[in-house]
Amino acid sequence: GSFKLSYYNEYKSYLSMPSKKPESKRRKRSSKPEEEDSRSTTALEDKHLNAMRHIFESVQKGYTHQVKNIEKMWELQHKYNDMEKFFDDFWYCLQHACLVAAREPPTERVIQFACKFAIRADSPREALGEEEVSQTGPFAVRLFHTALQYTEANDKAVRFRLCQIINLMLTSLGADASIDEDLFNKIYTGMLERLKDKVPVVRVQAVNTLNRLQDPADPDCPIIQGYLNIMKSDGVGEVRRAAVKAIALNSKTILPVIERGRDVNPGVRKAVYEVLIDKVSIRSMRISHRMKLLQDGLKDRNEGVQHACKKLIQKWLLYHESDIIRLLKALDVEGKADICMDVVKETLSKLPMEKASDCLYNRMENNVVPPAELTPEVVFYWRALIEYSQVDYPNVYDRIMPTLTVFSSYLKDYVHMASQIPAEDYDAHYQASYIIVELIKIAKLADFSDEAGRKNLISINKHIITEAEITVQAVERLVELLGIAEPDEQTRIKSIAEVINDIRNPLEGSTQHNIESIESCEKNDPVTLIRCLTLVSGLVKGVKCDVAFDPTLSGLLDDIVSTCDSTLHVCLCNFT
Repeated sequence: GSFKLSYYNEYKSYLSMPSKKPESKRRKRSSKPEEEDSRSTTALEDKHLNAMRHIFESVQKGYTHQVKNIEKMWELQHKYNDMEKFFDDFWYCLQHACLVAAREPPTERVIQFACKFAIRADSPREALGEEEVSQTGPFAVRLFHTALQYTEANDKAVRFRLCQIINLMLTSLGADASIDEDLFNKIYTGMLERLKDKVPVVRVQAVNTLNRLQDPADPDCPIIQGYLNIMKSDGVGEVRRAAVKAIALNSKTILPVIERGRDVNPGVRKAVYEVLIDKVSIRSMRISHRMKLLQDGLKDRNEGVQHACKKLIQKWLLYHESDIIRLLKALDVEGKADICMDVVKETLSKLPMEKASDCLYNRMENNVVPPAELTPEVVFYWRALIEYSQVDYPNVYDRIMPTLTVFSSYLKDYVHMASQIPAEDYDAHYQASYIIVELIKIAKLADFSDEAGRKNLISINKHIITEAEITVQAVERLVELLGIAEPDEQTRIKSIAEVINDIRNPLEGSTQHNIESIESCEKNDPVTLIRCLTLVSGLVKGVKCDVAFDPTLSGLLDDIVSTCDSTLHVCLCNFT
């Protein structure tokens, strides 16, 4: 029987190359102990062995002629009358590299050459140059088994190099390749044991080797469980990084991988984003996962991690056909506005402004989005694009920002439409409240040199505060907006005083009621008092005068605070 090799990771094994260190290990000469002492100087002078040694020496000089050297080795193989002797000579030459722990380029070239040749040793000559091989021949199988015999050697260099050889040979096999069941089981068992090796580079090679043997359909897969344990508890960042890049992603493993985005090692954090870019669609992640990735990546201290996070954003944007509004719908603009604003700024920096504004402009009529089509994502992007274009892109700003008069009426109409939402539709109410706050923020970005529009905005502002059922957050933003529209402090204080009076005494000024009925209808309920306190609080924050020396402002405070009896104490304390 045979086991089909899965293919979840397209990465080659990670190979770093530090400076060269002198070789100090005694070389091992043969895979068969009984033959080690019997090999003589005469055997070393054998012309076939010498030819093989020349090939291995040539390989160390560079990758340029590697295919040519594979062909030479293939030709030399067919000159041997005894394939057992050919393998013994090949293994004898390869052992020299297996004794070198340093990741020096000549040694790495020899190891990679040997693995590529071994996989292709039983292929026809015309197939030697192919990148991948679909089947293991007898030579490769024997090299697998021989390497597996020594993966528990005392020498850490030997364990590392033999795990590396097994990994590179498996990597050279094609996506549809299969191997013998007995060989599969030996690799599976041997490399699981090497995950616990005391030497980090051996654990890295074991992680990479087991990549194609894991089974994401098995909830109890020992390999995946081993990867999860490594990501969580291995003390070496390079090993955790290898596990992040190797693990098959499914509903069980995606969150542990995302959590590595806060790993202490920047290489591990960067690997998280690289893996998600290559392996995972945005649709495969929950919104909470997406926001966690963006929050961690965009704020990361390491520039490499930030860059990887930005590449992930660009992939997500490409998935949504460069429509930023569609991308925002896949995020959480209501709960994580600051992160979403960073995402918008990043995408705007990469797109031509005309193209970036098209997704909004195409939804507009007369420079405004029809109220029925407003969503949190649309209004958020509307505000973000106005802020981004206000200074540097006046043409885009004029394209998407209506006049103050038009926008004031638009705001009033939307607030009226929101008031018609059925009381039991809590989601719609919440969404409308968010949109109202965003529209007020947009109004603050308008051109206030339009005198008629400014006066119209002040009138509508006071009307909304007095008449509409809006949230405390909306009231706060309206007070801020009034501070921009009415720069004179005394006029603003007087306007707020009039608004508070209208809120608490809605019947005042009516000729149909006497004084007693007016006093009896004075509103002192918690909702009214909190709105009035919000108005006064916003007013105090926005003026420079001393409250104690302004009779109107101090009178407002004294009147509202004195009205608050003990029954409102808890509510008002929570508010403040």
